[in-house]
Amino acid sequence: MTKKLLLAVTIFALLLTGCNRKQAETTITEEPVIPVTVALAEVGTITETFTTTGTVEANNKAEVASKVAGRVTEVRAQLGDYVEKGQLLVALEKTDYLNQLQKTKTTLIQTEVNYRKTKDDFVRKQKLYEENIISQSEYDTAKNLLEIAEMQLKEVKIGIEMIEEQLRNTEIRAPISGFIGSRNINPGEMANPGAPLFVIVDLSQVYVTVNLSDSYISQAKLGQAAEISLAANPEQTYQGTIKQIAPIANATSKTFLVKILLNNSSRIFKDGMLTQVRLKFNEKKDVIKTTVDAILEEPAGKVVYVVNGDRAERRVITLGISDGKFVEVLNGLQANEQVVTLGQNNLEDGSKVVVK
Repeated sequence: MTKKLLLAVTIFALLLTGCNRKQAETTITEEPVIPVTVALAEVGTITETFTTTGTVEANNKAEVASKVAGRVTEVRAQLGDYVEKGQLLVALEKTDYLNQLQKTKTTLIQTEVNYRKTKDDFVRKQKLYEENIISQSEYDTAKNLLEIAEMQLKEVKIGIEMIEEQLRNTEIRAPISGFIGSRNINPGEMANPGAPLFVIVDLSQVYVTVNLSDSYISQAKLGQAAEISLAANPEQTYQGTIKQIAPIANATSKTFLVKILLNNSSRIFKDGMLTQVRLKFNEKKDVIKTTVDAILEEPAGKVVYVVNGDRAERRVITLGISDGKFVEVLNGLQANEQVVTLGQNNLEDGSKVVVK
């Protein structure tokens, strides 16, 4: 290679390097423009939505137990079955009670014969006493014997009534209409008095119980609407009304029990389920509000970004109440300012933006 050619190659390389450096410098110093979505800060009314967890309770629940001892011969209800009030659930062995009833009825016949004889004897001696033929002591003895016979007859009749009641109790029936929530007995087992056999729950209506602090309980009113949803389907909401408010706080939690009545004809709500409950309190008018989605959590506090020209301006704000969608802004924001609602996570104070 000649010196002239070498010199020409070197000059070309230097020129090429300079152009690349200039392009790189241009690329590095070019400011990015960040696309954002905005919404105007509004002036309007906002009502605080208080959200808490509630527990479903059956409107009516009955524990079914046997009143008499006996071996189970038949069980006519399974877990989850719907039963009507008065429907037969369990049958117990009747033989012992039938034998007792037969013996007692035999005793009743003998007792009635004895009573009639004693009464006839008393009537005869009463006439003799009135005619002064027998003494006072003989009359008193006849009278006492009649009273004893009457008492014996009454006791035998009561015994028969008790055995008949026991016989009726060998058929255990549903005290309410509802679903079998639990079953603890099988054919062949012994049923003992008082031992729970079933739990029946009436789910036609249910209560959703919540606990409110003293800051909210003063605003809770009977008949107040409540919005309820299940964790499995939070978008589907159901309307209930406050029906009961405890007048005293729980000694441990210092909260007040509130019961919300909910129609449950669809049987979606089951006893013991957890729900999300929303109650509305603290209506405020003519307040500045923005969407909850616009708020960022930073060490300095709650932050929003406002579009000013083609720049994003970072604002630390103080919040008031929220209805879940909008939040009251106490300071740091003016009405009709453009608040960034989408893209704010990519911003810094002074970032260049374009509104989409």
